[in-house]
Formats: sequence, C-alpha cells, structure tokens
Amino acid sequence: MFTICSKQFSCGNIRDYPFWGGDRQKDCGLPHLHRLCDGNLTTIQIMGIKYKVLDINQEEQILKISRNDLVSNYCSPKYPNTTFDSNQFVYAPDSIEITILYDCPDEIDPFGIHEGFTCPRGSAYKGGFITFKHQDMACKRSLIVGFLQSYLEKETESNSTLKIEEALREGLE
Repeated sequence: MFTICSKQFSCGNIRDYPFWGGDRQKDCGLPHLHRLCDGNLTTIQIMGIKYKVLDINQEEQILKISRNDLVSNYCSPKYPNTTFDSNQFVYAPDSIEITILYDCPDEIDPFGIHEGFTCPRGSAYKGGFITFKHQDMACKRSLIVGFLQSYLEKETESNSTLKIEEALREGLE
C-alpha cells in the first residue's frame, strides 16, 4: 500500500498534494478529497458542486477554489448554495459568505447591501444585490456563495457586473 500511495497527484500547476485521484487510489486519501484532472485543470467536487482548484497552500492547509458554474454565468446559476460540511472544511480567515439576491421587487430594500448589479441579456434573472447578511426576502432567488473579503475591499471598476465576475473567478479559501 505504501508504494501505491507514495505517488503524488499532479495536474497542471497543482502538484504534490496528498489527495486521491488520477493514479492515486481511493485508499490513499480521504473520501471527500477526490481530485479530478481535466486536461491541465484540477477540480474537486464538494457537496455535489464542482470547483476549480486554483491553489493549495500545504503549509497552512488552505485550498483556494472557485465554482465553475458561477464564474461566467452568475446570473443563471445551475447549482444550489455553496455549502461545506464543517467537519471537513472551514472557511479561511479571508473568506466570507455573501448572499446574492436575484430579481427583488422594487419596494424591497435589503439591508447590508454591498452592491447592486444588472444581469446580461439572456440571463435567467434581470439583476439583484450582493448582501453580507443572510436574508429571506420576496426575491425570485437567493444564492449563498463564498467570497474573498479582501477582494471586496479592493478599489476596482465601478461596473458591479465586472466586479462580481472577477471576484467569483478569484475564488475562496
């Protein structure tokens, strides 16, 4: 078993971490740490949602990931909220949960708003808000996702649609 498990998983720029997948058998890692390699792209599936692995800091035990389905199409999300089993994963100190509220009635004034945004034509929704508070409102949909808090504090372009796309690409830890 030692010889089989001594081989490290390698995919694109993600190398030498002790999870299973590729040539490493399931017995060589924890069941929830299965990595896939698609070309040079390393992915992991957590709670039924596929994430792109952006970076791994082995020393700090931090995995930086982004949701594939939201990066280019956050106005037509296919999957549910970003949730993690707290027995297996915890957010790093710089990551926070935000709520994206879609197509809220005009008279609704969500509290804790960071940004409003307009969705591109052809999207499932017209627009919405990003809020730091979990809210149960009369909006068409709400989606909880992880964000890097430091990204939201950066001075970026005023176009909130571009900011959201860029922040989702940056991922979470």
